Amino acid sequence: MKQKEIIRYINKYAKTGIIDDSLIPLYDQNGKWCGDTIRWKHPMSHSFLGRMNKSFLPSSRRIFRKRQGTVLKTSFVWWGSDAVMVNYCEIHGSLIVTGNAPIHAPSLRLIGGNFISNTTKKVDLPWLSKVGGHFELLQTFLLSAPRLRCVGGNMVIVGMHPPLLETVGGRLGAYWAFSFEASNLREIGGCLVLSKADDIQVPVLESVGGSILLSHLARTIMAPKLRSVGGDFLADSVCTIRVPCLRLVAGDFDTSSAKGFYHPSIRVGGDWTMFPGAVREWEFREAARKAMRCEPIYL
Repeated sequence: MKQKEIIRYINKYAKTGIIDDSLIPLYDQNGKWCGDTIRWKHPMSHSFLGRMNKSFLPSSRRIFRKRQGTVLKTSFVWWGSDAVMVNYCEIHGSLIVTGNAPIHAPSLRLIGGNFISNTTKKVDLPWLSKVGGHFELLQTFLLSAPRLRCVGGNMVIVGMHPPLLETVGGRLGAYWAFSFEASNLREIGGCLVLSKADDIQVPVLESVGGSILLSHLARTIMAPKLRSVGGDFLADSVCTIRVPCLRLVAGDFDTSSAKGFYHPSIRVGGDWTMFPGAVREWEFREAARKAMRCEPIYL
């Protein structure tokens, strides 16, 4: 929901005292206004927030029950270092944990908003399959989310990604993954940022909406189905690049360490920095292939 819409509903509350259903995810599990994780830019934001801080959402509008369990229509906000036990099957707002606490959500399947925490302790999400907003865990290597398939916003983690991950709507960053293998990952809407990985294996990845940014440690990238990169593709230290389906790099393309890597079908919107002699080597290879196809067979 856009900020203009939120402000309209807040104005409605100020005039009528009625909390619109669209604002429910912006309350916490206790019925207090939390504003989720919105970065307010409107010049009247403080007065708007002041109005909502006095409001209260009754429990009858915060939860309902379904066959799989209890659904929390608001956000779930936790402060402190005590262990967090989330006993909901769905959270329509966000899950926000501020403090160094272990997180266990044994039946949670859906987070409609963001999941953000700065904990260094274990995060156990055995049934979580979808996060509608951002997924940000910047300080823990102890993430277990074996069924997570879709993140609608940015996904920023420090270790390995969940094994069944298929789509990320925004940026995907794995900052301390020394080997990155994502066997189910098909689409990234933003950038792919791998600051430590030396070996990248993404066998079904088809498109990256932003840039691919690899560190100086990267040596191999295997992306046999990758067709397009919406920004830069910076792989200056990579020696082995396998992207046979790649046809578009919208920004700069740096393959300066990949000896012989070139194909004329790849359209590059910016500058292509390649290994010296790569074009000539490709021409020799193509000439050899043609010669082999035309060679007569003697019986």
